[in-house]
Amino acid sequence: MDLVKALQQTFDDNIPLVAALGAKVASYDGETLVVDMPLAPNVNHKNTAFGGSLYCAGVLSAWGLLYLKLQEVQEEGVIVIFDGRVHYHQPVTQTFKSTCVMPDAAAWEKFIKVYRRMGKSRLKLESEIVCEGDNCASFYGEFVVQKA
Repeated sequence: MDLVKALQQTFDDNIPLVAALGAKVASYDGETLVVDMPLAPNVNHKNTAFGGSLYCAGVLSAWGLLYLKLQEVQEEGVIVIFDGRVHYHQPVTQTFKSTCVMPDAAAWEKFIKVYRRMGKSRLKLESEIVCEGDNCASFYGEFVVQKA
């Protein structure tokens, strides 16, 4: 099974909210994860995307990227969000994407070195929520991974 399908299956099996959001893993190239989100199940009273849905989209792409990177280095653990915030730049009026790009190699190497030595580590990730080519929101999160 390829990594995109494996991540979608993990989302579907373990995070019930994913189905309600309509979130679909669109692509992964080893450094960037893209999650597609339809507007209809995420709409608010103004016919724009609900702020909570945008936050969830940011968390999903960041959590998913960390999950995939751990899979690539044959590591497993419990991934949780430790801290997160979102900045809303403009309304989302159509289908949107949440994209998370891996931080620089040094941050990843430090994360994995600490994880392997201590069994627990933290990593800061950022996701961009884009609609029709415009950056509509930015998610900033810190994730903790601990060996089960």
